[in-house]
Amino acid sequence: SAFLADLFRENGFHGMGNLPLMLLLEKVLERAKAQEQQDDDMKRELGIPDKSPFFPALERSVLARTLEPYNILVNTEVAFSDSDGNSGRTDIEIQCDINPLLPDNRKAATVNHLTIAVENKIYSGEHDNQTEKYFHHYDSLLKNGKKNQPRSKYNLYVYLAPFSDEEMLRIPMPNCDCRHFVQ
Repeated sequence: SAFLADLFRENGFHGMGNLPLMLLLEKVLERAKAQEQQDDDMKRELGIPDKSPFFPALERSVLARTLEPYNILVNTEVAFSDSDGNSGRTDIEIQCDINPLLPDNRKAATVNHLTIAVENKIYSGEHDNQTEKYFHHYDSLLKNGKKNQPRSKYNLYVYLAPFSDEEMLRIPMPNCDCRHFVQ
């Protein structure tokens, strides 16, 4: 998680600026689209949302590679507890603002306060309904805007596990409890 967090930092040791974050968003969008195209009956049965986790302005920007992320904050092992008794520790939390650029480099409406919650599972599985707890925690921040909590107007949920692209094609849904996560 520390290695990945450094990759997503604009001033990380990699010297690539915000490119790794932009590539993460592209990969997550690609996978989200694949997950959306799974059997509709299975989605309804499992309570999976029909809409993309990417809202239109962000999706267009990712597809057109016209992103300009800024104010990027990346933290690891972010602990939380909420009023519902849920507690946990998000492996990686990325917060940023994004200027979607139009083809002539004019700025479109800014995507303010995007939070990406990343659960990183290497050689282990989910336990204690983690992803459901993380979803409810970050979702409550959207609704309640709690003081001294991460700023957030939009959330993306990412579940990382070490699978090849070929293996990912055979995994129809995320290997986690919460179907709001994109694997």
